[in-house]
Amino acid sequence: MNLKPNVSRKILIPLILVCAFFLWLFVSSMKPVPSNLITASGTIGNISAYERRGHLSEIYLYVTEIDKTFTYDTSLPNIEGLYETARRNMPIKVMYSGTGGPELWGLELNGEKFIDPDEARAYRKRNGYQYVAIAAGLLLLSIYLTFFKSKEAQA
Repeated sequence: MNLKPNVSRKILIPLILVCAFFLWLFVSSMKPVPSNLITASGTIGNISAYERRGHLSEIYLYVTEIDKTFTYDTSLPNIEGLYETARRNMPIKVMYSGTGGPELWGLELNGEKFIDPDEARAYRKRNGYQYVAIAAGLLLLSIYLTFFKSKEAQA
């Protein structure tokens, strides 16, 4: 590929890599609800939350009886409500996929449903469409910089 003087590979290659990353996020968010979900009950042994730019971004729930930590992040709904509701030693029931790290698909706190697998998939899918929109924007920017901006530099 013969890049014109105005379009540097230092700009174009990172743009394409970031575009590929957002496409990967899109593909991973489109997966269906796993058929082999594991359901476990116990109590919350520890809860910790992390903020990014002044907003909750992740909540980690450690379930003592099964010795696993589950991440509830912004790809799922009502993260603030979960943080306000969940407390140590509170009864919890989780539905999660057993492959790889435990991925949360369903959650009940104190016997009340917080999210079910179909809702979790719907929210993840909605976020996936945002990822593909970002990737498309980056791809269009790369095309513009490669073909149109370089023609302006030649004139």
